[in-house]
Amino acid sequence: MVDESSEFLPLVYEPASISAYSYLHTGERDHVLVQHALYSCYQLPENEVSRAIELRDIVTSLGPAYIKLGQALSIRPDILSPAAMTELQKLCNKVPSYPDDVAMALIEEELGQLWYNIYSELTSSPIAAASLGHVYKGRLKENGDLVAVKVQRPFVLETVTVDLFVKRNLGLVLRKFPQVSIDVVGLVDEWAARFFEELDYVNEGENGTFFAEMMKKDLPQLGKTSGEEHQRFKVPTRMFGSAFVLIPLPKWAVEEIDKDPDLAYTDQWGRRNYEYISLSCDTLPVLKGRTPIQCYGDFMRAFRDKFEHLLGDTIVMLLNHGNRILSSGKAIFDNTGVKISVKVAGIHWHYGTRSHAPELTAGYYNTRFHDGYLPIARMLARHGAVFNFTCIEMRDHEQPQDAQCAPEKLVRQVGLATREAQVPLAGENALPRYDEFAHEQILQASSMNIDGEDRDMCAFTYLRMNQQLLQPDNWRRFEKKMKEGN
Repeated sequence: MVDESSEFLPLVYEPASISAYSYLHTGERDHVLVQHALYSCYQLPENEVSRAIELRDIVTSLGPAYIKLGQALSIRPDILSPAAMTELQKLCNKVPSYPDDVAMALIEEELGQLWYNIYSELTSSPIAAASLGHVYKGRLKENGDLVAVKVQRPFVLETVTVDLFVKRNLGLVLRKFPQVSIDVVGLVDEWAARFFEELDYVNEGENGTFFAEMMKKDLPQLGKTSGEEHQRFKVPTRMFGSAFVLIPLPKWAVEEIDKDPDLAYTDQWGRRNYEYISLSCDTLPVLKGRTPIQCYGDFMRAFRDKFEHLLGDTIVMLLNHGNRILSSGKAIFDNTGVKISVKVAGIHWHYGTRSHAPELTAGYYNTRFHDGYLPIARMLARHGAVFNFTCIEMRDHEQPQDAQCAPEKLVRQVGLATREAQVPLAGENALPRYDEFAHEQILQASSMNIDGEDRDMCAFTYLRMNQQLLQPDNWRRFEKKMKEGN
Protein backbone atom coordinates (compact mmCIF):
# COMPACT_ATOMS: atom_id res chain seq x y z
CA MET A 1 0.00 0.00 0.00
CA VAL A 2 1.42 3.41 -0.96
CA ASP A 3 1.22 5.96 1.85
CA GLU A 4 -0.56 9.29 1.57
CA SER A 5 2.57 11.43 1.55
CA SER A 6 2.90 13.35 -1.70
CA GLU A 7 5.48 15.90 -0.62
CA PHE A 8 7.94 14.84 -3.31
CA LEU A 9 5.42 14.14 -6.05
CA PRO A 10 5.47 16.29 -9.19
CA LEU A 11 2.21 17.24 -10.89
CA VAL A 12 3.91 16.97 -14.28
CA TYR A 13 6.07 14.13 -15.55
CA GLU A 14 9.64 14.53 -14.29
CA PRO A 15 11.72 11.31 -14.32
CA ALA A 16 14.21 12.66 -11.75
CA SER A 17 11.50 13.64 -9.26
CA ILE A 18 9.74 10.33 -9.76
CA SER A 19 12.97 8.47 -8.99
CA ALA A 20 13.50 10.52 -5.83
CA TYR A 21 10.03 9.64 -4.54
CA SER A 22 10.19 5.98 -5.58
CA TYR A 23 13.46 5.34 -3.76
CA LEU A 24 11.59 6.15 -0.53
CA HIS A 25 9.25 3.22 -1.19
CA THR A 26 11.68 0.35 -1.74
CA GLY A 27 9.33 -2.38 -0.54
CA GLU A 28 6.55 -1.19 -2.79
CA ARG A 29 8.93 -0.97 -5.75
CA ASP A 30 10.12 -4.55 -5.22
CA HIS A 31 6.52 -5.77 -5.09
CA VAL A 32 5.67 -4.02 -8.35
CA LEU A 33 8.85 -5.37 -9.96
CA VAL A 34 7.62 -8.91 -9.31
CA GLN A 35 4.23 -8.01 -10.80
CA HIS A 36 5.89 -6.34 -13.77
CA ALA A 37 8.02 -9.41 -14.49
CA LEU A 38 4.88 -11.54 -14.49
CA TYR A 39 3.11 -9.07 -16.77
CA SER A 40 6.05 -8.84 -19.18
CA CYS A 41 6.24 -12.59 -19.74
CA TYR A 42 2.84 -12.50 -21.37
CA GLN A 43 4.15 -10.25 -24.13
CA LEU A 44 6.47 -12.92 -25.51
CA PRO A 45 5.26 -14.20 -28.90
CA GLU A 46 5.49 -17.87 -27.94
CA ASN A 47 2.62 -17.66 -25.41
CA GLU A 48 -0.69 -19.21 -26.47
CA VAL A 49 -3.50 -17.01 -27.71
CA SER A 50 -5.77 -18.43 -24.99
CA ARG A 51 -3.76 -16.58 -22.33
CA ALA A 52 -4.74 -13.18 -23.68
CA ILE A 53 -7.61 -13.01 -21.17
CA GLU A 54 -5.14 -13.67 -18.35
CA LEU A 55 -3.04 -10.79 -19.67
CA ARG A 56 -6.01 -8.42 -19.39
CA ASP A 57 -6.77 -9.62 -15.85
CA ILE A 58 -3.16 -9.11 -14.77
CA VAL A 59 -3.03 -5.62 -16.30
CA THR A 60 -6.26 -4.72 -14.49
CA SER A 61 -4.98 -5.99 -11.15
CA LEU A 62 -1.79 -3.92 -11.40
CA GLY A 63 -3.68 -0.63 -11.27
CA PRO A 64 -4.11 2.65 -13.20
CA ALA A 65 -0.67 2.94 -14.80
CA TYR A 66 -0.83 -0.58 -16.17
CA ILE A 67 -4.43 -0.17 -17.31
CA LYS A 68 -3.42 2.98 -19.19
CA LEU A 69 -0.44 1.16 -20.67
CA GLY A 70 -2.71 -1.70 -21.65
CA GLN A 71 -5.04 0.74 -23.39
CA ALA A 72 -2.11 2.29 -25.25
CA LEU A 73 -0.72 -1.11 -26.26
CA SER A 74 -4.12 -2.27 -27.51
CA ILE A 75 -3.41 -0.50 -30.81
CA ARG A 76 0.24 -1.58 -31.13
CA PRO A 77 0.41 -4.66 -33.39
CA ASP A 78 4.19 -4.30 -33.49
CA ILE A 79 4.31 -5.22 -29.78
CA LEU A 80 1.34 -7.50 -29.05
CA SER A 81 -0.46 -10.31 -30.80
CA PRO A 82 -3.94 -9.70 -32.28
CA ALA A 83 -5.53 -11.78 -29.50
CA ALA A 84 -3.81 -9.75 -26.78
CA MET A 85 -4.78 -6.50 -28.48
CA THR A 86 -8.43 -7.59 -28.65
CA GLU A 87 -8.52 -8.29 -24.91
CA LEU A 88 -6.72 -5.08 -23.95
CA GLN A 89 -9.11 -3.03 -26.07
CA LYS A 90 -11.82 -4.07 -23.61
CA LEU A 91 -10.03 -1.92 -21.02
CA CYS A 92 -10.99 1.13 -23.10
CA ASN A 93 -14.67 0.50 -22.34
CA LYS A 94 -14.81 -0.81 -18.79
CA VAL A 95 -12.54 -1.23 -15.76
CA PRO A 96 -13.35 -2.37 -12.19
CA SER A 97 -14.63 0.26 -9.78
CA TYR A 98 -13.54 0.95 -6.20
CA PRO A 99 -15.81 1.26 -3.08
CA ASP A 100 -18.33 4.10 -3.25
CA ASP A 101 -17.85 5.05 0.41
CA VAL A 102 -14.19 5.74 -0.37
CA ALA A 103 -15.22 7.98 -3.27
CA MET A 104 -17.76 9.88 -1.15
CA ALA A 105 -15.16 10.43 1.56
CA LEU A 106 -12.73 11.81 -1.03
CA ILE A 107 -15.40 14.16 -2.41
CA GLU A 108 -16.03 15.63 1.04
CA GLU A 109 -12.31 15.81 1.82
CA GLU A 110 -11.56 17.71 -1.40
CA LEU A 111 -14.57 20.05 -1.11
CA GLY A 112 -14.02 20.65 2.60
CA GLN A 113 -17.68 20.01 3.48
CA LEU A 114 -20.43 17.41 3.33
CA TRP A 115 -21.42 16.56 -0.23
CA TYR A 116 -25.11 17.38 0.28
CA ASN A 117 -24.22 20.99 1.08
CA ILE A 118 -23.28 21.38 -2.61
CA TYR A 119 -25.31 18.75 -4.42
CA SER A 120 -29.03 18.22 -3.89
CA GLU A 121 -28.66 14.85 -5.64
CA LEU A 122 -25.71 12.51 -6.17
CA THR A 123 -25.90 8.97 -7.49
CA SER A 124 -24.95 6.34 -4.91
CA SER A 125 -22.87 4.44 -7.47
CA PRO A 126 -20.79 5.63 -10.44
CA ILE A 127 -22.32 5.97 -13.89
CA ALA A 128 -18.85 5.23 -15.31
CA ALA A 129 -15.57 3.80 -14.01
CA ALA A 130 -12.30 4.52 -15.80
CA SER A 131 -8.63 3.83 -15.13
CA LEU A 132 -8.15 7.10 -13.24
CA GLY A 133 -11.44 7.45 -11.41
CA HIS A 134 -15.22 7.31 -11.13
CA VAL A 135 -17.89 9.58 -12.57
CA TYR A 136 -21.03 10.31 -10.53
CA LYS A 137 -24.12 12.17 -11.71
CA GLY A 138 -25.32 14.98 -9.48
CA ARG A 139 -27.45 18.11 -9.31
CA LEU A 140 -26.13 21.40 -7.98
CA LYS A 141 -28.05 22.76 -5.01
CA GLU A 142 -27.50 26.38 -6.04
CA ASN A 143 -29.09 26.29 -9.51
CA GLY A 144 -30.44 22.79 -10.16
CA ASP A 145 -28.00 22.07 -13.01
CA LEU A 146 -27.13 18.46 -13.75
CA VAL A 147 -23.39 17.92 -13.34
CA ALA A 148 -20.81 15.17 -13.68
CA VAL A 149 -18.62 14.72 -10.60
CA LYS A 150 -15.32 12.98 -11.36
CA VAL A 151 -13.51 11.36 -8.44
CA GLN A 152 -9.89 10.33 -8.79
CA ARG A 153 -8.94 6.85 -7.60
CA PRO A 154 -7.34 6.79 -4.11
CA PHE A 155 -3.55 7.24 -4.16
CA VAL A 156 -3.51 7.16 -7.95
CA LEU A 157 -0.70 9.74 -8.22
CA GLU A 158 1.46 7.91 -5.68
CA THR A 159 0.86 4.50 -7.26
CA VAL A 160 1.44 5.76 -10.79
CA THR A 161 4.68 7.42 -9.73
CA VAL A 162 6.12 4.14 -8.41
CA ASP A 163 4.86 2.17 -11.42
CA LEU A 164 6.42 4.58 -13.92
CA PHE A 165 9.71 4.40 -12.04
CA VAL A 166 9.65 0.61 -12.37
CA LYS A 167 8.78 0.68 -16.07
CA ARG A 168 11.45 3.25 -16.88
CA ASN A 169 14.17 1.42 -14.99
CA LEU A 170 13.20 -1.86 -16.61
CA GLY A 171 13.62 -0.06 -19.93
CA LEU A 172 17.12 1.04 -18.93
CA VAL A 173 17.97 -2.60 -18.19
CA LEU A 174 16.51 -3.80 -21.49
CA ARG A 175 18.73 -1.38 -23.40
CA LYS A 176 21.62 -3.68 -22.55
CA PHE A 177 20.06 -6.51 -24.57
CA PRO A 178 20.57 -5.95 -28.33
CA GLN A 179 17.83 -8.44 -29.23
CA VAL A 180 15.20 -6.16 -27.63
CA SER A 181 14.07 -3.91 -30.46
CA ILE A 182 11.67 -1.69 -28.47
CA ASP A 183 12.87 1.56 -26.86
CA VAL A 184 10.96 1.11 -23.59
CA VAL A 185 12.41 4.26 -22.00
CA GLY A 186 11.37 6.45 -24.92
CA LEU A 187 7.95 4.82 -24.98
CA VAL A 188 7.44 5.38 -21.23
CA ASP A 189 8.62 9.00 -21.35
CA GLU A 190 6.31 9.91 -24.22
CA TRP A 191 3.33 8.10 -22.76
CA ALA A 192 3.83 9.19 -19.13
CA ALA A 193 3.85 12.89 -19.99
CA ARG A 194 0.32 12.55 -21.40
CA PHE A 195 -0.68 10.40 -18.43
CA PHE A 196 0.22 13.14 -15.95
CA GLU A 197 -1.77 15.65 -18.00
CA GLU A 198 -4.84 13.43 -17.60
CA LEU A 199 -4.32 13.35 -13.84
CA ASP A 200 -4.59 17.14 -13.62
CA TYR A 201 -8.35 17.55 -13.34
CA VAL A 202 -8.06 21.28 -12.63
CA ASN A 203 -6.30 21.85 -15.95
CA GLU A 204 -8.94 19.69 -17.64
CA GLY A 205 -11.67 21.87 -16.16
CA GLU A 206 -9.96 25.08 -17.24
CA ASN A 207 -9.65 23.74 -20.79
CA GLY A 208 -13.34 22.87 -20.76
CA THR A 209 -14.27 26.37 -19.63
CA PHE A 210 -12.02 27.89 -22.31
CA PHE A 211 -13.71 25.76 -24.98
CA ALA A 212 -17.17 26.70 -23.70
CA GLU A 213 -16.32 30.41 -23.87
CA MET A 214 -15.19 30.00 -27.48
CA MET A 215 -18.42 28.21 -28.43
CA LYS A 216 -20.90 30.52 -26.68
CA LYS A 217 -21.52 32.74 -29.68
CA ASP A 218 -22.09 30.16 -32.42
CA LEU A 219 -23.24 27.12 -30.42
CA PRO A 220 -24.80 28.27 -27.13
CA GLN A 221 -25.78 24.71 -26.15
CA LEU A 222 -22.09 23.71 -26.13
CA GLY A 223 -21.09 26.93 -24.43
CA LYS A 224 -22.97 26.34 -21.20
CA THR A 225 -20.91 25.61 -18.09
CA SER A 226 -21.70 24.96 -14.45
CA GLY A 227 -19.88 24.00 -11.26
CA GLU A 228 -16.53 25.70 -12.00
CA GLU A 229 -16.29 27.03 -8.45
CA HIS A 230 -16.19 23.46 -7.17
CA GLN A 231 -13.14 22.39 -9.21
CA ARG A 232 -10.55 20.47 -7.22
CA PHE A 233 -7.42 18.58 -8.29
CA LYS A 234 -8.96 15.20 -7.48
CA VAL A 235 -12.69 16.05 -7.72
CA PRO A 236 -13.80 18.29 -10.61
CA THR A 237 -17.45 19.21 -11.24
CA ARG A 238 -18.58 19.83 -14.81
CA MET A 239 -21.83 20.34 -16.70
CA PHE A 240 -23.38 16.94 -17.34
CA GLY A 241 -23.56 15.72 -20.94
CA SER A 242 -25.90 12.91 -21.97
CA ALA A 243 -26.57 10.89 -25.07
CA PHE A 244 -30.26 11.70 -24.55
CA VAL A 245 -30.17 15.42 -25.23
CA LEU A 246 -33.33 17.41 -25.90
CA ILE A 247 -32.81 19.82 -28.79
CA PRO A 248 -35.96 21.95 -28.64
CA LEU A 249 -37.58 23.80 -31.49
CA PRO A 250 -37.27 27.60 -31.50
CA LYS A 251 -39.48 29.41 -29.01
CA TRP A 252 -41.74 30.85 -31.72
CA ALA A 253 -42.40 27.32 -33.05
CA VAL A 254 -43.11 25.97 -29.55
CA GLU A 255 -45.62 28.77 -29.00
CA GLU A 256 -47.59 27.62 -32.06
CA ILE A 257 -47.46 23.98 -30.89
CA ASP A 258 -48.79 25.06 -27.48
CA LYS A 259 -51.80 26.51 -29.29
CA ASP A 260 -52.29 23.34 -31.36
CA PRO A 261 -50.53 20.23 -29.93
CA ASP A 262 -51.31 18.28 -33.12
CA LEU A 263 -48.52 20.24 -34.81
CA ALA A 264 -46.01 18.15 -32.81
CA TYR A 265 -44.72 14.90 -34.28
CA THR A 266 -47.14 12.25 -32.98
CA ASP A 267 -47.02 8.45 -33.26
CA GLN A 268 -49.97 6.03 -33.54
CA TRP A 269 -50.24 5.75 -29.75
CA GLY A 270 -50.53 9.50 -29.30
CA ARG A 271 -47.01 10.06 -27.95
CA ARG A 272 -45.67 13.46 -28.99
CA ASN A 273 -42.09 14.46 -29.76
CA TYR A 274 -41.66 18.20 -29.33
CA GLU A 275 -38.35 18.24 -31.16
CA TYR A 276 -40.12 17.75 -34.51
CA ILE A 277 -43.10 19.19 -36.36
CA SER A 278 -45.61 16.75 -37.87
CA LEU A 279 -44.87 15.75 -41.45
CA SER A 280 -48.49 16.45 -42.35
CA CYS A 281 -47.80 20.16 -41.82
CA ASP A 282 -45.04 20.40 -44.44
CA THR A 283 -47.08 22.53 -46.86
CA LEU A 284 -49.41 24.25 -44.38
CA PRO A 285 -48.79 27.86 -43.16
CA VAL A 286 -48.93 26.86 -39.48
CA LEU A 287 -45.87 28.79 -38.22
CA LYS A 288 -46.94 32.40 -38.12
CA GLY A 289 -48.14 32.24 -41.72
CA ARG A 290 -45.22 30.20 -43.04
CA THR A 291 -44.84 26.49 -43.80
CA PRO A 292 -42.30 24.27 -41.98
CA ILE A 293 -40.59 23.66 -45.34
CA GLN A 294 -40.06 27.42 -45.75
CA CYS A 295 -38.63 27.60 -42.22
CA TYR A 296 -36.32 24.64 -42.81
CA GLY A 297 -35.24 26.35 -46.03
CA ASP A 298 -34.34 29.49 -44.07
CA PHE A 299 -32.30 27.38 -41.64
CA MET A 300 -30.40 25.60 -44.42
CA ARG A 301 -29.79 28.88 -46.23
CA ALA A 302 -28.39 30.41 -43.04
CA PHE A 303 -26.22 27.32 -42.51
CA ARG A 304 -24.87 27.61 -46.06
CA ASP A 305 -24.11 31.32 -45.69
CA LYS A 306 -22.42 30.86 -42.30
CA PHE A 307 -20.24 27.90 -43.29
CA GLU A 308 -19.84 28.59 -46.99
CA HIS A 309 -16.05 28.66 -46.66
CA LEU A 310 -16.14 25.05 -45.42
CA LEU A 311 -18.54 23.59 -47.97
CA GLY A 312 -17.62 21.79 -51.15
CA ASP A 313 -14.50 23.61 -52.31
CA THR A 314 -11.81 22.08 -50.08
CA ILE A 315 -11.02 19.13 -52.36
CA VAL A 316 -11.19 21.44 -55.40
CA MET A 317 -8.68 23.75 -53.74
CA LEU A 318 -6.40 20.80 -52.94
CA LEU A 319 -6.56 19.56 -56.53
CA ASN A 320 -5.92 23.04 -57.92
CA HIS A 321 -3.00 23.42 -55.51
CA GLY A 322 -1.63 20.07 -56.65
CA ASN A 323 -1.99 21.07 -60.29
CA ARG A 324 -0.08 24.30 -59.73
CA ILE A 325 2.71 22.65 -57.73
CA LEU A 326 3.15 19.81 -60.22
CA SER A 327 3.08 22.15 -63.21
CA SER A 328 5.90 24.12 -61.63
CA GLY A 329 7.83 20.99 -60.66
CA LYS A 330 7.43 19.40 -64.06
CA ALA A 331 8.77 22.51 -65.79
CA ILE A 332 11.82 22.50 -63.53
CA PHE A 333 12.66 18.77 -63.61
CA ASP A 334 11.58 17.98 -67.17
CA ASN A 335 14.24 16.05 -69.13
CA THR A 336 16.39 15.54 -66.00
CA GLY A 337 15.33 11.97 -65.28
CA VAL A 338 13.76 13.00 -61.95
CA LYS A 339 10.47 11.29 -61.16
CA ILE A 340 8.09 13.38 -59.03
CA SER A 341 6.19 11.52 -56.32
CA VAL A 342 3.30 12.97 -54.30
CA LYS A 343 2.63 11.60 -50.83
CA VAL A 344 -1.06 11.26 -49.96
CA ALA A 345 -2.11 10.77 -46.33
CA GLY A 346 -3.68 7.45 -45.34
CA ILE A 347 -6.55 8.35 -43.00
CA HIS A 348 -8.11 5.01 -42.11
CA TRP A 349 -9.99 5.91 -38.91
CA HIS A 350 -13.78 5.63 -39.36
CA TYR A 351 -13.23 4.37 -42.90
CA GLY A 352 -15.95 1.81 -42.17
CA THR A 353 -18.60 4.51 -41.69
CA ARG A 354 -20.72 6.18 -44.37
CA SER A 355 -19.43 9.67 -43.63
CA HIS A 356 -15.65 9.00 -43.42
CA ALA A 357 -15.52 12.07 -41.16
CA PRO A 358 -11.73 12.06 -40.51
CA GLU A 359 -11.02 12.04 -44.25
CA LEU A 360 -13.54 14.81 -44.87
CA THR A 361 -12.04 16.88 -42.06
CA ALA A 362 -8.63 16.56 -43.71
CA GLY A 363 -10.07 17.71 -47.05
CA TYR A 364 -10.47 14.33 -48.76
CA TYR A 365 -14.02 14.13 -50.14
CA ASN A 366 -14.21 10.37 -49.78
CA THR A 367 -17.44 8.75 -48.58
CA ARG A 368 -19.27 5.51 -49.19
CA PHE A 369 -20.90 7.10 -52.23
CA HIS A 370 -18.08 9.29 -53.53
CA ASP A 371 -14.55 8.21 -54.48
CA GLY A 372 -12.20 10.90 -53.19
CA TYR A 373 -8.97 9.32 -54.44
CA LEU A 374 -9.77 8.90 -58.12
CA PRO A 375 -9.70 12.69 -58.80
CA ILE A 376 -6.32 12.86 -57.05
CA ALA A 377 -5.00 9.93 -59.10
CA ARG A 378 -6.19 11.52 -62.35
CA MET A 379 -4.58 14.83 -61.43
CA LEU A 380 -1.25 13.04 -60.78
CA ALA A 381 -1.57 11.10 -64.03
CA ARG A 382 -1.85 14.33 -66.03
CA HIS A 383 1.56 15.37 -64.74
CA GLY A 384 3.24 11.96 -64.90
CA ALA A 385 3.68 11.87 -61.11
CA VAL A 386 3.70 8.86 -58.78
CA PHE A 387 0.90 8.36 -56.24
CA ASN A 388 2.72 7.62 -52.96
CA PHE A 389 0.52 6.11 -50.24
CA THR A 390 1.05 5.00 -46.66
CA CYS A 391 -0.26 2.49 -44.03
CA ILE A 392 0.74 -0.41 -46.32
CA GLU A 393 1.81 -2.55 -43.35
CA MET A 394 -1.50 -2.27 -41.47
CA ARG A 395 -4.16 -4.93 -41.20
CA ASP A 396 -7.80 -4.20 -40.40
CA HIS A 397 -8.07 -6.53 -37.39
CA GLU A 398 -5.05 -4.91 -35.71
CA GLN A 399 -6.84 -1.57 -35.41
CA PRO A 400 -9.39 -0.39 -32.79
CA GLN A 401 -12.69 -1.90 -33.87
CA ASP A 402 -14.79 0.76 -32.17
CA ALA A 403 -13.17 3.34 -34.48
CA GLN A 404 -14.11 1.23 -37.54
CA CYS A 405 -10.58 1.50 -38.93
CA ALA A 406 -9.99 -0.27 -42.24
CA PRO A 407 -6.49 0.44 -43.63
CA GLU A 408 -6.54 -2.64 -45.90
CA LYS A 409 -9.77 -1.52 -47.54
CA LEU A 410 -8.41 2.01 -47.90
CA VAL A 411 -5.24 0.74 -49.61
CA ARG A 412 -7.39 -1.37 -51.93
CA GLN A 413 -9.50 1.67 -52.87
CA VAL A 414 -6.37 3.66 -53.67
CA GLY A 415 -5.06 0.73 -55.72
CA LEU A 416 -8.28 0.68 -57.76
CA ALA A 417 -8.14 4.46 -58.26
CA THR A 418 -4.54 4.40 -59.50
CA ARG A 419 -5.32 1.46 -61.78
CA GLU A 420 -8.22 3.31 -63.40
CA ALA A 421 -6.19 6.52 -63.74
CA GLN A 422 -3.15 4.58 -65.02
CA VAL A 423 -0.83 6.24 -62.52
CA PRO A 424 2.06 4.40 -60.78
CA LEU A 425 1.52 3.63 -57.08
CA ALA A 426 4.32 3.65 -54.51
CA GLY A 427 3.94 2.80 -50.84
CA GLU A 428 5.46 3.02 -47.38
CA ASN A 429 4.66 1.78 -43.89
CA ALA A 430 3.11 4.33 -41.54
CA LEU A 431 4.73 3.02 -38.33
CA PRO A 432 8.16 1.48 -37.76
CA ARG A 433 7.47 -2.26 -37.82
CA TYR A 434 10.01 -5.06 -37.60
CA ASP A 435 7.75 -8.09 -37.07
CA GLU A 436 6.89 -10.81 -39.58
CA PHE A 437 3.18 -9.92 -39.64
CA ALA A 438 3.96 -6.42 -40.91
CA HIS A 439 6.50 -7.71 -43.43
CA GLU A 440 3.97 -10.21 -44.78
CA GLN A 441 1.31 -7.52 -45.12
CA ILE A 442 3.74 -5.22 -46.92
CA LEU A 443 4.54 -7.91 -49.48
CA GLN A 444 0.88 -8.77 -49.95
CA ALA A 445 -0.25 -5.15 -50.36
CA SER A 446 2.69 -4.30 -52.62
CA SER A 447 1.75 -7.07 -55.04
CA MET A 448 -1.57 -5.24 -55.65
CA ASN A 449 -3.38 -8.41 -56.61
CA ILE A 450 -6.76 -6.70 -57.06
CA ASP A 451 -9.61 -8.62 -58.66
CA GLY A 452 -7.15 -11.19 -60.00
CA GLU A 453 -4.94 -8.62 -61.72
CA ASP A 454 -1.31 -8.44 -60.60
CA ARG A 455 0.14 -4.95 -60.73
CA ASP A 456 3.11 -4.40 -58.44
CA MET A 457 3.85 -1.10 -56.78
CA CYS A 458 6.55 0.84 -58.59
CA ALA A 459 8.46 1.51 -55.35
CA PHE A 460 8.31 0.99 -51.59
CA THR A 461 9.95 3.02 -48.81
CA TYR A 462 10.61 1.00 -45.64
CA LEU A 463 10.48 2.90 -42.36
CA ARG A 464 13.04 3.02 -41.07
CA MET A 465 16.80 2.51 -41.07
CA ASN A 466 17.81 2.77 -37.41
CA GLN A 467 19.40 0.78 -34.59
CA GLN A 468 16.25 -1.25 -34.06
CA LEU A 469 16.23 -2.48 -37.65
CA LEU A 470 19.90 -3.44 -37.37
CA GLN A 471 19.32 -5.64 -34.33
CA PRO A 472 20.22 -9.21 -35.41
CA ASP A 473 16.71 -10.69 -35.16
CA ASN A 474 15.02 -7.74 -36.82
CA TRP A 475 17.57 -7.57 -39.64
CA ARG A 476 17.29 -11.30 -40.27
CA ARG A 477 13.50 -11.08 -40.57
CA PHE A 478 13.74 -8.01 -42.80
CA GLU A 479 16.35 -9.55 -45.10
CA LYS A 480 14.40 -12.79 -45.42
CA LYS A 481 11.14 -11.08 -46.37
CA MET A 482 12.76 -8.67 -48.79
CA LYS A 483 14.36 -11.60 -50.61
CA GLU A 484 10.95 -13.26 -50.79
CA GLY A 485 9.55 -10.07 -52.28
CA ASN A 486 12.11 -10.11 -55.05
